[in-house]
Amino acid sequence: MSEQNVRLVRALHDAVVAGGLDAARNFLHTDFEMSQLPLHPEAGTYRGARAAGESMDRWMESFDEFRWEAEEFIDAGGRFPAVVSRQGAGPGSGRAEGLAVRRCTP
Repeated sequence: MSEQNVRLVRALHDAVVAGGLDAARNFLHTDFEMSQLPLHPEAGTYRGARAAGESMDRWMESFDEFRWEAEEFIDAGGRFPAVVSRQGAGPGSGRAEGLAVRRCTP
């Protein structure tokens, strides 16, 4: 069962990368919540796929280029830590910025 869950979380991630949270709605519970850390430009808690998707879209649109990819998903007994690399180029400057983040999907 755990390998199946890892595949499901990877499919959710791939859907988000391909088309944002709108593309991933089939994976999300109606009570879905997304929380952004206080230092994030879109800090706060977003309830529902539409609100979360709009927040993600606003943030990603602030870059001329933006991409992310999962490097690893780990089954940790019902939670799924992922190492995700994000890169974007600043608007106008083209300055590339990157970040490797670890997030946990319950």
